[in-house]
Amino acid sequence: MNVDSELYDDTDQEPLVPNVQLYQSDRDLMMWALAHKKDQQGIEEKLISVNRHIILPCGVAATTRIQPISSDVRGSKGSILFNNGSPHSISEGQNLLFCLSNRAVYLIPDFVVDYSDNRRFPSAIPADAQFSSSLWPHAYCRHPLKHLRKISFDGFGFQRLTLFFKLPGLLGAVYAQPENGLMSAFDYTYVIFTYNQHHTIKMLQCLQEAAKEACPNITSSSSLLVENDNRGTLQAISRALARTHFTDDILHYQIVLQYWDNTDHNARRSLVLTNSEVFLFHETYAGDLSACSLEEDISDIRYGDVSMRTIKNSTVQDIANVTSAKDDTKIVTIAFKPQSRLSWSPSSWFLKCQNVENAERLISDIRKVLSS
Repeated sequence: MNVDSELYDDTDQEPLVPNVQLYQSDRDLMMWALAHKKDQQGIEEKLISVNRHIILPCGVAATTRIQPISSDVRGSKGSILFNNGSPHSISEGQNLLFCLSNRAVYLIPDFVVDYSDNRRFPSAIPADAQFSSSLWPHAYCRHPLKHLRKISFDGFGFQRLTLFFKLPGLLGAVYAQPENGLMSAFDYTYVIFTYNQHHTIKMLQCLQEAAKEACPNITSSSSLLVENDNRGTLQAISRALARTHFTDDILHYQIVLQYWDNTDHNARRSLVLTNSEVFLFHETYAGDLSACSLEEDISDIRYGDVSMRTIKNSTVQDIANVTSAKDDTKIVTIAFKPQSRLSWSPSSWFLKCQNVENAERLISDIRKVLSS
């Protein structure tokens, strides 16, 4: 995305700060950090990149800033799932602008088509806005990179990144670092759905480089932690399948949307392929406000931890074929053999990938297993 230099203030003030409207607490932290910076040379903030992502906030603090979108949980055939007469709900992420500078991460509402003249904070800029209208972007949050504690990614499919910020709290005129805790109001966690290995790795590298620039004198003991969350994924699968340990080799992992015939509904799923089985899981993330929350011991839970529930599974031998739709090559159909002689029509999964590359990779991996 091309970004105009007018996004940044070019008046004669020191230091230069972005023309982005912030929450008061975020602005206070930014100005406090600038005022207490020993070296005032080269502290102006510079834009690195702006990308559009589906982002899911997790935790008390993050979900207060960005309200997740709630939708009904649907079963394998598209029907709404209920618990004691009440429908289960799942939290969906929002399309946001992920803005990375050499000092901080900004999460900004995406552009909107329908726009009201009475713009309230925080809200999006209309899609047809001109720079001459002088509309400032509103940020749900501005998190300094010096407070980015960890980045985790799923190593099986590189479908998502999870950012863990721990912001300080204002104590008098001094910012104090809070204690650890699951319910801490200072922990901001975001699951960013990237859906693409190349983009995930590039985004991870950009964050690491920007964090290093923001904190050039940081010690190795307190440096940014980058974690492969394969263990968390395997643990979630084991719990979903009620197995002590899931030891099968994961050949393919991808976040997809499941569709059904004659309906506009869809559901976010994670597809897992092994040498012998294929699974569809319903995923939630700790602290995302889903009604289907984690049921494990709370002492083992961190914001952003993935939890899975089995929606459907089948043996690889029962797969009849896998194809892509002619009118939309991002849609993959996995057709299964009839399970009995009384069943005349085979069942199928209709799965929409985020891009053609993901769809082709899914088809290729399934066909490799079928031919082996």
